[in-house]
Amino acid sequence: MTREQAMPFMLAIVPSQYQARTVNVLHVDGHMAPAGLETLTQSICAFAGLDAPAGGRGIEWPATVRFAQMLVAWPVINRISAIAAGD
Repeated sequence: MTREQAMPFMLAIVPSQYQARTVNVLHVDGHMAPAGLETLTQSICAFAGLDAPAGGRGIEWPATVRFAQMLVAWPVINRISAIAAGD
């Protein structure tokens, strides 16, 4: 994801089996432009009904780290938002 000469960004979720359970396997490949990551961050936060995080805390994480953080945080943010809304 950090090499600009890589193919365009691709994200796919493929149904699979793991230890006799149905799971979804996440495939991530290609280069994600910083603008794409910002759009993804804003979209996830908007979906969860939250404000996008403010930058400028002195640490600039690579796009790959930020993308992984957003993927992990998305369901947590969504659940917290649902609890706060009383769902």
